[in-house]
Amino acid sequence: ATKKDTYKKIRSLTEKFAEMNGSLVCRELKGIDTGNMLRSCNGCITDAADILEEYFREKESKEG
Repeated sequence: ATKKDTYKKIRSLTEKFAEMNGSLVCRELKGIDTGNMLRSCNGCITDAADILEEYFREKESKEG
């Protein structure tokens, strides 16, 4: 059950990132094939950190 729950949570977080940025694939995010950069590396890191911060804030409010 724990493994299944973990995969479900990770899927939710990655979907949120993809919605924000248009892809999960670095090559696509950087626009290597298209010349159309979707998001910079620093932007991806910021978005990932923001998503995790929101996740932990929600988790904390549910537990506390």
